[in-house]
Amino acid sequence: MPLNTQALTTVARFKSYVGITVPTYDTKIEILINIVTDFIEKYCDRRFRETTYTNQIHDGHGSPQLLLQQYPVNTRNAFQLDERDTDLNENQWSSVETNLYHIDYTAGLLELIGRKFAEVPRKYQVTYTAGYAFDNTTPGATLESLGIGELEWVCWELVNDLYKNAGSVTGVMSESIGNYSVSYGGLTANGLNPLHKSVLDKYKRPHLM
Repeated sequence: MPLNTQALTTVARFKSYVGITVPTYDTKIEILINIVTDFIEKYCDRRFRETTYTNQIHDGHGSPQLLLQQYPVNTRNAFQLDERDTDLNENQWSSVETNLYHIDYTAGLLELIGRKFAEVPRKYQVTYTAGYAFDNTTPGATLESLGIGELEWVCWELVNDLYKNAGSVTGVMSESIGNYSVSYGGLTANGLNPLHKSVLDKYKRPHLM
């Protein structure tokens, strides 16, 4: 199983962190990295790898502010905010002029100038690119070089916890040998180490009240 494109680390970087020098369990490590990356993304309610989102639908909540599903926002000229022309769920849209709203690129927060986002479900759509441009293989393109190396460290720690528990009664819920697959019961939000949790909590997507 190859690493997912959004994986927060690589097999080589994890092995270097924990001191593994043999390739014997590389496939298992790839699976664990994918599992942990998925867990972290769900816990933080966001994707960290830079990704382009096209026509991402948002509800209006009667507030001047609209919180995007992903951040930080990297596109500027290519950013597009559209408003549905009808309150019905029909595919008719008009572009909102850029001088009518402000973008907080770091927080992924839109704010209309002088008016509010209509309190209508699926009223707005946004096209943009958000996330961190990392690949963890190129110098200058690691999470550490982007100032969020602690996120990869938590990924290493959680992968290592699962790796060490693989094969134990408490760690593995199910495991098969052919086309190796595994599911783990120990990776839960309630079971997070307080230090790991404190790091991940810093990256959790906020929600407007």
